[in-house]
Amino acid sequence: MANGTKKMSMFLAALFTAFTCMSYMPANAATKTTKTVVSAATVNYNAAVKAVVDYEKAIKGYKLTSKTNLDFCQAKYKVAMAALGKLNTKAASTKTLVNRVMAAKKVWDAAYANYLAVEAKNKEIAEAKAKAEKETQQAKALVEAYDSVSAYEKAPITSLEEITKAEALKQPAVDAIAKVEDEAKVKDLTARVEKRASEITAKKAELDKFRVVSVKSENALEAIVTFSKEVDKTSAETLANYSIAGKTIDSVKLLEDKKSVRITVNTATVLGGTMAYTVKPIALAADTTAKTPLFTAVETYKDSVAPQIVKVEYPVPTTAKVTFSEPISSLGQVYGLTAGTISTDKKTVEFSLAGLKENETKVVTIVGATDFAGNLINPNPATVSLTLTISDKTAPTVAEVTALSENRVQVKFSEELKSAPVVTVGTKAVTFEASEDNVTFVGTFDATGRPDSYLEVVTVAADFQDLSGNKGLQYTKLVQFVKDTTKPVYASAEVKTFNGKQYLVVSFNEAVAPTATTRVFKGTKVADYITYAFTAGSAVDVKAYTKANGFDADNSKAIVIDISDDTVFAPGTYTIVLPSSAVADKANNLMANDANISFVKNKTVAVETDAPKVSNIVFAADNSYATVTFDRDMDYATALNVNNYKVGGVCIFSNAIFDGSAKVVKLTVIPGTVVLTGDRYVTISGVKSKAGNVMTDYSVVKNVIENVKASIASAKLTSATTIAVKFSEEVTIDTADTSAFEIYVNGVKVDTTKYTNAVGRFDTFVITLDSSVAITDLSKTIQVKLVKTVVDNNGNKTTGSDFVTVTP
Repeated sequence: MANGTKKMSMFLAALFTAFTCMSYMPANAATKTTKTVVSAATVNYNAAVKAVVDYEKAIKGYKLTSKTNLDFCQAKYKVAMAALGKLNTKAASTKTLVNRVMAAKKVWDAAYANYLAVEAKNKEIAEAKAKAEKETQQAKALVEAYDSVSAYEKAPITSLEEITKAEALKQPAVDAIAKVEDEAKVKDLTARVEKRASEITAKKAELDKFRVVSVKSENALEAIVTFSKEVDKTSAETLANYSIAGKTIDSVKLLEDKKSVRITVNTATVLGGTMAYTVKPIALAADTTAKTPLFTAVETYKDSVAPQIVKVEYPVPTTAKVTFSEPISSLGQVYGLTAGTISTDKKTVEFSLAGLKENETKVVTIVGATDFAGNLINPNPATVSLTLTISDKTAPTVAEVTALSENRVQVKFSEELKSAPVVTVGTKAVTFEASEDNVTFVGTFDATGRPDSYLEVVTVAADFQDLSGNKGLQYTKLVQFVKDTTKPVYASAEVKTFNGKQYLVVSFNEAVAPTATTRVFKGTKVADYITYAFTAGSAVDVKAYTKANGFDADNSKAIVIDISDDTVFAPGTYTIVLPSSAVADKANNLMANDANISFVKNKTVAVETDAPKVSNIVFAADNSYATVTFDRDMDYATALNVNNYKVGGVCIFSNAIFDGSAKVVKLTVIPGTVVLTGDRYVTISGVKSKAGNVMTDYSVVKNVIENVKASIASAKLTSATTIAVKFSEEVTIDTADTSAFEIYVNGVKVDTTKYTNAVGRFDTFVITLDSSVAITDLSKTIQVKLVKTVVDNNGNKTTGSDFVTVTP
């Protein structure tokens, strides 16, 4: 409205100026101009009328509730105002048009104001709605965050597999927290996630340590030892490394996963009841110098699980092998076929199918079979169907015959045989060594009198059988045999550790064997950068590198020299001479020359095989500290962790230090933690020796002295010149301490020479005041405080006290 009025004023001013200018023109010019102006004014007036009418129609014809319509009408208004600006402002017709425009503009102004109000309200509603939606979303986000964090916290982490699953829950929890805007809650949730992550990291580190994870009975004859990592086979299968109190162990076997060992006990000492297991340090497969700590555990076990038939196999078509879920003590009654003898491991029994026709099935029924705990087979009776199926009907053949030397021959077949074949070289029978696969057989024969090179017929007798019972035909071949004159050659040497002992493993270019079981070695030794001549003080063992000799593999191309005895081979750097006659190959060829073998013998570290023990626990007379003495040096981290020591189930210690040596731990007792004197269990757990062996939890009964310091319980004014100070328990004030207290009246200290206190052993002590300082005004504040040392009956000292108000 104001804008329109301003434009109208400008219009009238312009029009006035025009008329003024015209009044100064010549008459003829003025007449001409007047006619032009009148003609132009008519055109302008008609245009203005049209613009005003268009504006009025727009105001009336459009709903003035939308921004589009309002803007359209405003544009019409501007056109109308522009048209009016060209008219004579003094003319009545112009004023009429202006009034019409202003009336329409008033309608538009009202509509526009209403539009703005509606828009404001809509914006307020939208903002409120957005806020509500945001709050709802935040509430939902917070619930999701709490749920995600809780799931992460509650995920089990007792194994590495569980830890992997738990770790996968961390990122969803972090992502859920990122959607929460409440800073306090974000901080709290983030702290929980970080705490759980730390717990998982610690648990993962614990589980990743090379250790015995568990020992658990599987049945009455077998227990499984589980390790955290793959173990050295020789160490793991050394029977002496395992013991079960009261039980006789017959065998130990490393399982396929190389992280588990099966212990089998004698049938006369079956597993059951409460059993104590001990597993001595076992070597790591990747590094035999690394070993598990000594492990001990107690298990209470009862075998109540019934045995079952778990599978049937056919080693050969005419034999069925039935396997049970656990060792079987008795088969009970067997119907259908005659059972063979139960296997050595007591888990299988074989049935001969030789009497059956091809593809014939026989049902075998087993009734009353029991395990070594007396559990009957389930189901009972148990049935199993056995079928004679011969799918392989191809006879085996000889694939290859090879002369290895003048008296050694190798025969290779097309498939695995049931047993070694019968072979002759000329008229001499071949004696075969044990075959690893029953496909290739190597044997020797008598070649006495033969030249270094000769031809001879090798005959493989007929009827050698494959696993399906198919028989092969006789085979002959003319073979040239040449005497092996190639001498073995030394290749390399390295020091290895087997069962905690150091050995020198000497390798050659072919299979060899030591020519003597012991030997005295000579050579040189380096000490302090000086090379000395060396002769071993005594003979040491020289053995073939075989599992049977206690080593980790069968290696025919190596021999093993025992260098473990420090009195023979002290730690140092050696070069020893291996005589050419020390080894011989299969053809009895000796080395061409002596071999100089250099190696380093490391210092032998004694292996700690037993757990540490507590020698003594002593509490100080005043119960301010306790001393624990162990039988060996202890691990810093565990031995000085006060939480590993408890009295009556509670840790009462604030600090732990080694006192003089790593065998003695001094524990500081927290004052006030023992309220009453008496016997209590003192327990120690979770500590290990410096070598890493964990001590079995220890518990002993000790008389523990109360260590609560005495305090002033009350102070009473019993007369104008006496104050009775009562302690929480009986204490002793030294006879020299007649001024053990200070007295204050309204904050002013009373002269200590004006009163004395009783001395001796009491729970209440009377302070006697001189009459000159007698208490005569009870409105004044009277206070006492202990300034000397008192001792209770258990030696606990209290020095000084806070102010105590004296009451009437």
